[in-house]
Amino acid sequence: MILTIGTVDSETLPRVSQLTQKTNQFNLTARRYTESELAAMSADIGCRVYCLKLEDRFGPNGIISVLILRRQSAERWHIDTFLLSCRVIGRTVEEAFLGYAVRDPQELGATCITGEYIPTAINGMVAILYDKLGFTRTDSDENQTKWALDLNQKSLGVPKRFEITDRERITEQ
Repeated sequence: MILTIGTVDSETLPRVSQLTQKTNQFNLTARRYTESELAAMSADIGCRVYCLKLEDRFGPNGIISVLILRRQSAERWHIDTFLLSCRVIGRTVEEAFLGYAVRDPQELGATCITGEYIPTAINGMVAILYDKLGFTRTDSDENQTKWALDLNQKSLGVPKRFEITDRERITEQ
């Protein structure tokens, strides 16, 4: 499987916004963003808006995942949004995407990545995703579960079955 990962631009913005509006099952927070909101985030130096395109032996799948990271401090970044199209669930694409994306904050000095799971009526399948990826639960109530990953103790990698095309311009097919 070939993953092309890049930051959102004017060409990918409509599809990324569409994914935030329509993706429900594999969506950790169910946050919805318009194109203008995503454009503002992508212009913010304290924010990274990534999208992922997947190609496999059957052909291209197009842009199928979105990951938004926000800087909380020099050492701490937060996963604002993490979603994946239901057509590729079960292939561990999310592990590869997150493993790749946290490299940027690490290069900027981050030692901790935080995330949250906000339950909805249909996103229960991702309730334990952060646990599965090695994060530690830091807080929990009926409205959300908060997680943290100490990058000094655990690093995220990209499974060897994936080939990453690094930061190329992504176009929707």
